Amino acid sequence: MLTANTNDSQRSVCYDSLRTRGKARSVNQRMVAATAVILAVMALVACDDGQTRITAPTTFAAGATSPTVGTSQTAVSEEGGLPGLRGGTQTVVDAAPATPPVTPDLTLPTPTPVTATGTGEATTSLDALASLKAQALNWQRDVRFALLANVRPGQEGKLLGVALGDPDVFEATPGGEGRNWTLVAVSPSRGAIAVSAEGAFVDLTSEGAVTGEMIGSFADPGLQALELETLDLNTLVDSDSIWAAAGPRVEADWASLALLTPAGLGLGLLERTEPRLLAYQLFSVRPETQIFAYFDALTGQLIVDGTPP
Repeated sequence: MLTANTNDSQRSVCYDSLRTRGKARSVNQRMVAATAVILAVMALVACDDGQTRITAPTTFAAGATSPTVGTSQTAVSEEGGLPGLRGGTQTVVDAAPATPPVTPDLTLPTPTPVTATGTGEATTSLDALASLKAQALNWQRDVRFALLANVRPGQEGKLLGVALGDPDVFEATPGGEGRNWTLVAVSPSRGAIAVSAEGAFVDLTSEGAVTGEMIGSFADPGLQALELETLDLNTLVDSDSIWAAAGPRVEADWASLALLTPAGLGLGLLERTEPRLLAYQLFSVRPETQIFAYFDALTGQLIVDGTPP
């Protein structure tokens, strides 16, 4: 009995000792956690050193229609924060109006009108052609007639690239006469040129102003009669006579005449309705006024009239 009691007493003492040690460890853990919190707070306080901080928030500036990035600055008081807020900060936003983006000016400049005019002697179309064909034959013997028109000096190379009547290229022919008649001649073997009464000579092929299709069209055997070497100008009606036959269509000073080859230049209207080897076209050099008529160059007869009444 004495032995049993003694063992029970010893076990009781051991249990009390374990409980005491557990309580001690719990207290120690709570003290460590509290110390860690205190150290974290001290670290945060230490980071607030009173210096200025720069931020760049996205704001809507006055007058702006889209967000702009403004320069913001943190203001700090001498005591390390704003008055009443020790260690606090305040964001100051730049409210200056946003500068509108520069829009490039995409407006194309208005072309400067060409005002150059011929200064040579005024002549009829056939008088000019008699002189110009000799220059074309010196260039190539198989050359054929394509077009003859009164052109502004310096614009000879643009004859085939614009419509008849372009005021920057063509001049009027009052009385059927012009001062800078320009001949376009085509050689099926070499290309095309433009020669003018004022001395211009333009290789249209090297300038890229004529197509291979057009050169090929003048190789048609049906156009052999257009070869300048054999073309008899005495069989053609001169431009002053065509002018007289045009009557009231040419009363204004902005009408002009051009002698041309309908088949070679692809004038389908004449090819289908009134096929002619050579024809005069009457047109206006004033864009807002319409004159449109064709005359047979062999007879002087009016064959197509599209002029408004």
